[in-house]
Amino acid sequence: MARASEDFDLILYDLTTSLADLLDAEAGICFFKESPGKYSIAAVYGIKKELKKGIDVIISNKISTLFTEDLVPVFSERGEVELRCLTSRLLDNSTHISSLLQFPLLWHNELAGIIEIINPGNDFAIRSPRSLISLQRIIQRNITSGLELRGLKSTIGISSEEESGLTQIISSNEEVNKLKTIISRIASTDSTVLLQGETGTGKNVFAKYIHESSTRKDMPFVKVNCAAIPETLLESVLFGHEKGAFTGAVQRRIGTFERAHLGTIFLDEIGEIPLNLQVKLLNILQDYEFERLGGNQPIKVDVRVIAATNKDLNQAVADGEFREDLFYRLNVVPLTIPALRDRIDDLEQLLPFFIERLNQKINLRYKGISDEALFLFRKYEWPGNIRELENVLERAMVIGQGNMLKPDDLPQEIFGLIEGVRKPGKGFKMREGDKSLWQVEKEIIERSLRELDWNISKAARALGISRNHIRYRIKKFGIEKPSDE
Repeated sequence: MARASEDFDLILYDLTTSLADLLDAEAGICFFKESPGKYSIAAVYGIKKELKKGIDVIISNKISTLFTEDLVPVFSERGEVELRCLTSRLLDNSTHISSLLQFPLLWHNELAGIIEIINPGNDFAIRSPRSLISLQRIIQRNITSGLELRGLKSTIGISSEEESGLTQIISSNEEVNKLKTIISRIASTDSTVLLQGETGTGKNVFAKYIHESSTRKDMPFVKVNCAAIPETLLESVLFGHEKGAFTGAVQRRIGTFERAHLGTIFLDEIGEIPLNLQVKLLNILQDYEFERLGGNQPIKVDVRVIAATNKDLNQAVADGEFREDLFYRLNVVPLTIPALRDRIDDLEQLLPFFIERLNQKINLRYKGISDEALFLFRKYEWPGNIRELENVLERAMVIGQGNMLKPDDLPQEIFGLIEGVRKPGKGFKMREGDKSLWQVEKEIIERSLRELDWNISKAARALGISRNHIRYRIKKFGIEKPSDE
């Protein structure tokens, strides 16, 4: 199974090379789990000999037996190396490796891969168990964030009910339903689609929905975030390279267009692609033919292109930042995803969906959200859209108590209490009367303080908030005890 994100390959390569440099080693290689029971080479550093074909896949039981149940780094030397070293099986018998360090890569406490750092004759700069475990923690943070932020659970054989079914677009909004109708009409074609909309509106979800609605649904769906990959590497990521094409190109690399053959390639943040690569991308969209970096053989591919951006490409064309001819090639079927504030009624469907998903993710048992918290959610403008909604929910569920989300569980920006950021405007009204949320909240706090003889601790307990919270609100609203009380 092809890895779902090329930028994760870069994380593995950076980790392998950084470890080799730090440990003053001569070479390193990373094996990563591609599917249940199989690992393949994900990164190679310092090994100049060409790896033999046919033995670049290692069965899982051979890897798992390298570590104890604790899954901590392992140092081996002399005779142990011959028994434990996976890299030695990929090289000829004349290569002598006298010392070896192996770092497990974990996901949900399961072995997802291994980085081997090898030295033919020298010792390592770092040997103490405490230092190696510290290194392991740094490696693990990179692996965990890389997998979570890029949604790569499926690449290492971890599946869930959510991932096993088709992508869902949860909405009863008229504009969203129009988009779904258009998608149903164009899904079976090979027309290029340009998804536009603010950050966090779910353009990647719509792209996957288009792919799964098409005749290519059983073929690869390859996503490339053009903004997340350094400009110097993006051409290699998109089109691949031949061995020796540049320093560090120790083996041929298949690009994402080639990996997406017969399927769909999703070019996210297309507005960030540099001008020099825009020409090559234009040629592919015209002829669906390209050459790998350092190669001279044309490669034909059959792919469906979906691009996405949060930039105004018309303005980018006018500013000379984006080629006009490429814009027209991409803009065959333009679809604009509405912001969450423009489909706020969808909260009543989105909230139960995300709460249930987060319950499974972080092992909680929330049943829903209170009417008061829902009211605040509906009044908030959600500048980060659905991505912000999910992040706010996760934060609230982690710090909250009970099985229903309440206003006190929510971050302060939802209340509009951060100075200069979210103070309610004239159109922000409570359900009863003409008072703003700020006015109502101020009156509640003042009444509580009066009834409890201005005892801040008692008022905080009565309102179900902390002393720090009520002190913050007293200062924010300028509440003062009257001189005659």
